[in-house]
Amino acid sequence: MSHMNTLISCQEVAELMSSAELYAVFDVRERGEYNECQIAGTTSLPRSQIEFRISQLVPNPTVPIVVYDEGDTRASLAAKTLAQLGYAQVSILDGGLTAWRKDGRATVSGVNVPSKAFGERVHRERSIPDILPEELKALQARSANLIILDVRTPEEYGRFCIPHGINVPGGDLILWADELKQKPDTTVVVNCAGRTRSIFGTAKMRRLGLTNVRSLKERHDGLGACRHGVGKESGTHDSVVSAP
Repeated sequence: MSHMNTLISCQEVAELMSSAELYAVFDVRERGEYNECQIAGTTSLPRSQIEFRISQLVPNPTVPIVVYDEGDTRASLAAKTLAQLGYAQVSILDGGLTAWRKDGRATVSGVNVPSKAFGERVHRERSIPDILPEELKALQARSANLIILDVRTPEEYGRFCIPHGINVPGGDLILWADELKQKPDTTVVVNCAGRTRSIFGTAKMRRLGLTNVRSLKERHDGLGACRHGVGKESGTHDSVVSAP
């Protein structure tokens, strides 16, 4: 891979990704295409975003880079852009994702696949308790003793949140443990934008001795908890809390 913009085979890419060598493999298709099907372990970097993101993703211009598309011209154009930005070792997956699939190699779909898989493993092996959106709605309707802890970032929370949810970014969650232990009759619900962060947050709280904490089971993105009537509202930075 010493020559700029050279073709690299599926076998060579597989070997590179299983080696200890420092490298980067980018899917330069649009994000929606990446979400539908991708080579596991690769990063989405749409061609239109290369100039804006590459210096953060690969600060060292000598690191070998592989780009791939569906087997069209986008990878070639991406490689040209990277070369113009000073990246010296850029290769293009020969035949793109189409060739990778024809070669019988594994692909995955979705985003943050490794962390999601690990989250589901934690959920299963540690018997993390869930609460369904319908159950949360029922608790809210009868004004039960309830605390909703939203472990997303302040920016995410600011866009929308479950009504009365308190923004406690994941790393600050443990600061609530001692106080919540004093409220055994209060149901604590941990939510995020998807499911994985709420699983990790609930697992963390349970390891600290809380037994009244639940992970919200479905996505809260306007289609998950919201479609079950839990509702959503715009979050405010006044609700961002670091400790009780």
